[in-house]
Amino acid sequence: MGADFTRKPFKAGTGPFTLTEAVKNDHYTLEKNPDWWGKDASGNKLPYLNKLIVKPILDADVALTNLRTGNAQIINRINGKDVASVKADASLSYQQVGSFSWASLVPNEAAGFIFSERRYVKAVAMAIDRDEILQKGPAAGIGLVGWGPISPAHFAYDDSFKPWPKADPDGAKKLVAEVGKGPLKFELLVPSGDAGILQAAQLIQSELAKADITMDLKTQLFNDIVTLQQQHKHLGMTFVGWSGRLDPDGNTYDFVVTGSPNNDSSYSNSKVDDLMKQQRAESDPAKRKQLLLQAQQIYTVDDPSRVWYGFGVSPLVTVKNLVGMESYPDRIPRFQAASLQK
Repeated sequence: MGADFTRKPFKAGTGPFTLTEAVKNDHYTLEKNPDWWGKDASGNKLPYLNKLIVKPILDADVALTNLRTGNAQIINRINGKDVASVKADASLSYQQVGSFSWASLVPNEAAGFIFSERRYVKAVAMAIDRDEILQKGPAAGIGLVGWGPISPAHFAYDDSFKPWPKADPDGAKKLVAEVGKGPLKFELLVPSGDAGILQAAQLIQSELAKADITMDLKTQLFNDIVTLQQQHKHLGMTFVGWSGRLDPDGNTYDFVVTGSPNNDSSYSNSKVDDLMKQQRAESDPAKRKQLLLQAQQIYTVDDPSRVWYGFGVSPLVTVKNLVGMESYPDRIPRFQAASLQK
């Protein structure tokens, strides 16, 4: 396929559409796959659309403006403050379902970095005000607070798991004092290009200040942040979440098991490794749930791997004449049944 495959793809993929063009930070072109097997209820071949152009617009406000001005026909992210006005807009359609997605702060717990001392991670988790982030942040109340990666949409969710129902800045201060190295100060890398994300980061910054924790904000391109995470080179924490997966294993295992691909925090706990491997081998859902919840208690509270603080929803906003779309909890749009009406 050649060294330039990722930048010059040639009909890559076996789904309803194939990737035919990738222009970094600008757009991706997908074209109808004539060999795809899917059919609609009447036996007509799918997909209906011939081509999709996907533009990575990071700012939710800018994305909505593009939708309203005719430069886009669908978006899958929206700031909570705009939901009411979009629902009232006769030219648009809005739908949402509960999401598997979670929001988090990702520490670098590798040796030699600040958060190799995991009591610092726990102090940050204790000090933040999850209700305030949800209500006063860009979500504007659209979503749910959370303390771990197992979402309300998962079979293994435990509604009683609320280790810090309220922010505990005094408890966080005591934990930092126990370490005995003076005040906690660190850098948070925030993806650039979205005012809402920066607003949320600034809100968390002010909450941590109440616990005498100083968090300096640094904006950087999302892809660059992810690269630093994967190389375990970020100095403090990053402001990166996850779109979520149907099974709770997809929201947990790779993020907390030693050496796993998405374990960007360099987390390692032998008990967590054992529990997570056991749940993969367990066929009984009730027993799997208990194993998953035992592990969650460790990697969020007892020996924390990162700071989780909330779950999102999966929204789709489309122009009225784009029909056949359905919102899924993993926030990934499916276009196989989509069509544009005249």
